[in-house]
Amino acid sequence: MKLLILSDIHGNWPALEAVLAAEPEHEAVVFCGDVVDYGPQPVECLRWLAENADHIVRGNHDNALGFNADCRCMGGFRYYSVATRAWHRTLVSLTDREFLRKMSIRDWFDWDGKHFRIAHATPQGDLFEYLDMDKWGSRIAGLDGRAGAPKS
Repeated sequence: MKLLILSDIHGNWPALEAVLAAEPEHEAVVFCGDVVDYGPQPVECLRWLAENADHIVRGNHDNALGFNADCRCMGGFRYYSVATRAWHRTLVSLTDREFLRKMSIRDWFDWDGKHFRIAHATPQGDLFEYLDMDKWGSRIAGLDGRAGAPKS
């Protein structure tokens, strides 16, 4: 059984198509945020995600377009993010923006006998936190994959 995990598509439909062509055999799709900003085809990417992803979380760029807010991205990328988000606002529908707003910040699920916890930036669900590699160990130490999961 194969779980296809995707993240940071950023409106790049050709790149998404290439991944799907390279990994055509999968039983489920997980998306870890940032379907919009930067690339020229946010609508195609959003619609594919809405129709095909089994588990989805919102990224900081999804949050920014959905809520018309600052994405708080890193310095050098900020100019491009702001410019393409203004353009993306003209391309995506109100329904697409509602889809972005309804994305969860974190998700928990069981698959193939294992527990998964997904979030965009950090396991705790902070959309705007950037961690250096040397800080990840302390952030995930003792983290329970089911902690904070909705009760079924």
